Amino acid sequence: MSFAVEIWQTKGMQDNANVCAHGDSKKTGRVCEHLAHKVSEEYYKSADHYRFFTGNGNDFVLLCSECARAPEDSKIHWRTVCDSCGRKIACGKRLGEAGRPEIKTRNGVVTIMHREVRSSGMPSSVIAAAPLGVTEAGGWLLLTDRHELVRLMTDVNAHVCRTLPVRPELEKGAPLSLHVSHDGRFAAITATYGRKGVVVDLEQNRILMELLRGDYQHEQCKFPVAFAEHDGKQVVIHGTDWNRLDITELPSGRLLTHREPTSYTDGQERPAHYLDYFQCSLTVSPDGSQVASNGWAWHPVGIVGTWSLKQWLSDNVWESEDGASKKTLCWRTYYWDGPLCWIDEHTLAVWGLGDDDLVLTPGVRLFDVDRGEEKFSFAGPVGGSRHDTLQMGGEKEEFIHGAGNLVYDRWLFSWMEGKPFSIWDINDGARLWEETEFTPLGYHSGKRQFLSVTPDGSLCVSHVQNIASG
Repeated sequence: MSFAVEIWQTKGMQDNANVCAHGDSKKTGRVCEHLAHKVSEEYYKSADHYRFFTGNGNDFVLLCSECARAPEDSKIHWRTVCDSCGRKIACGKRLGEAGRPEIKTRNGVVTIMHREVRSSGMPSSVIAAAPLGVTEAGGWLLLTDRHELVRLMTDVNAHVCRTLPVRPELEKGAPLSLHVSHDGRFAAITATYGRKGVVVDLEQNRILMELLRGDYQHEQCKFPVAFAEHDGKQVVIHGTDWNRLDITELPSGRLLTHREPTSYTDGQERPAHYLDYFQCSLTVSPDGSQVASNGWAWHPVGIVGTWSLKQWLSDNVWESEDGASKKTLCWRTYYWDGPLCWIDEHTLAVWGLGDDDLVLTPGVRLFDVDRGEEKFSFAGPVGGSRHDTLQMGGEKEEFIHGAGNLVYDRWLFSWMEGKPFSIWDINDGARLWEETEFTPLGYHSGKRQFLSVTPDGSLCVSHVQNIASG
């Protein structure tokens, strides 16, 4: 973990005074002096605090309640500490955020136009939506809280809804995720933090296969599933155990990744290709060449990595475990399953600046996946964590999950429930648009439109308009 540091020069006071006992450690964290003495207290009971962003890049200071009332006036109390002490103070309860990171803005570039969808037979309680393919001719696939699948065709003058005669049997009341293949024929509906899911053939209106990923720590991970194309056929990448992914050809159902063993029990020898990594959310590059995984490993630490889909299917069935093309892009202690998206076949955008959940700040890091190197980052796009209450073994338990959305189509779109929707230029990190009370269900790249649910339950399509080009 590294705290961004700026040494404030205040007359008569040196902010970098050594206030912790670790004189040889790198001092990059800042706290007010009222919190600094808390480092001697028991871990996780160190200090309730606020995080104050100074407005200079991503710099921030951890402040006590009294200092947080007037952050600018409290500079005389700011002190510099080492990473270890800063992390320990950050483990205390965070009471809130003050200020914002420095964000570059550029107005007059884009705007968003909203239009309500009006059609007979419009479903109520839509909980998920995904584009039916990537072409402009494709519509939307909707999933309702009754587990109904509805096809929505949107046009300037007319909207047509049709409920499909297939209903997957999944756990009632559990969060569900919806994915559709690029050709619009197949859909995967999964219990987001559950064990089960199904693949539906939308052309024949039937459930094609069941998805099962085991029951070990599944509540901590989004169900790993993604569609791709290989040798002219659609395939689905899906979790089959906590640390294993497989690929199935559609619609034949033929397994393309036969390999054993990938697990072991006490008394057995550990397999040569054993992967100590929880597979979570997946995304495939626009050209279908790379897979990005957003999972975690003990203790826990979130790890974003990529590997070649072509090499996995053609050269090495163990590519997803330890293949030559595997690259680790970044590590984040106690944070995984956060927003990420492909910019192009060579670049992956990953939400969150920093390498520890306690100090992650809103922003995006761009990685060159061919080299496995970070090439640019900027502050601003929203994301973070969300508390979910799940039914586990007859009892309700709370879990913290990465949350938010990133989508790229000329501009980078960022949104999360309860936070503003925003549009960003990835070339210089400038924010081009921000709008509150707009939380899309998804984005259709073929139609270049968002779909959302209005407060009264109606559906709305929204288009980004480039002002400069009209």
